[in-house]
Amino acid sequence: MEIPKSLNRLGKTFHCAVEQSTIETRNPWLNLVKSKNKWRVSDGHGKFETRDKYHSREEAMAVLHRHCKTINLSVPVFLINEALRRQIAETGLPLFGEHVTA
Repeated sequence: MEIPKSLNRLGKTFHCAVEQSTIETRNPWLNLVKSKNKWRVSDGHGKFETRDKYHSREEAMAVLHRHCKTINLSVPVFLINEALRRQIAETGLPLFGEHVTA
């Protein structure tokens, strides 16, 4: 929560604020593991694991996509408007504790 608060303080003068958005991704309960020259898919806890049999990352990703459902993940975003972009380009970002004036 500290980073959004700091970004909101920085953006206040320029009418920018941290907002919520969603991205479509996969539920991250499985991971890819590379052993020697082959790939496998594992949950890291022993409940789901394939043998080291996939010759490419893409083959292993296909297995991951079959077993992980698509979810909409809520993420914070900070969109930089033109005024803040110009401020950063001309004078850089302020140091901690410095006040920004537009």
